[in-house]
Amino acid sequence: MSRIIRAAAFVGRRFFVLAWLLPHGGIMAQEALSSWEARYDLRLDMGMARRYEARLQGTPQGGLFSWGRLLESEAAQSDYEFNLTLGASDSLGSYTYTDLKAGTMRSRIPFQGGRSYEVCEPVPEIAWHLSDSLQTIGPFTCLRATGAFRGREYEVWYTPELPVQLGPWKLHGLPGLAVWIRDAEGAVEITLKSWIPRAAPLVKPREPEDCMTLEAYTALQASWAQELMRRMQAKFPRGAQISIGKQDALERFE
Repeated sequence: MSRIIRAAAFVGRRFFVLAWLLPHGGIMAQEALSSWEARYDLRLDMGMARRYEARLQGTPQGGLFSWGRLLESEAAQSDYEFNLTLGASDSLGSYTYTDLKAGTMRSRIPFQGGRSYEVCEPVPEIAWHLSDSLQTIGPFTCLRATGAFRGREYEVWYTPELPVQLGPWKLHGLPGLAVWIRDAEGAVEITLKSWIPRAAPLVKPREPEDCMTLEAYTALQASWAQELMRRMQAKFPRGAQISIGKQDALERFE
């Protein structure tokens, strides 16, 4: 039988509450890793501050990370420039499905104009640098790791007490579940809110009829940004010059 326990933790100047289900006994703890769920608070601030109620479902074969419900959104205001955040949202939302056996990753990405794309790629390898730094977060003893992934430097506190290699979004490959993640710029912050062992079985997303390569999606982003600038230029008086002050995305490929 499991117990529900709650604890407060203070990490990275943010105060939060962890809730988790703690199985009794080593055998039950191992069984709990056969199908589990972790819920996260996901905060992005790339020209528009957004918070999501995200969920990571895992099995030994793979996992599904769903961005979930948008909790709040606040656009940055400026009289002199505008910030372009690439991406959009819709009723189905974004997810990333990781197949560890096949070594593949598939992401559903809502795009501008109500469209969405399925993007397929090999599971990316991140060269994590593990340290001996310890910190207790809620019920977990956590270790610190740092790593670079697609234009961002990440600091992660993970717990070897839950030895799963899946992580939130695409941040996989650590020897334990990520409890807290932050990039060096403070634009990305992911905080574990709850851990649920022996969760409901993972439902694999439907296979898409057509899956775009990561390279093709990157080219689409660049093309869309240029087309947006061209349309805006056409609305201004002749001779006026405009430029996009900032383009930002969770993944940077430049």
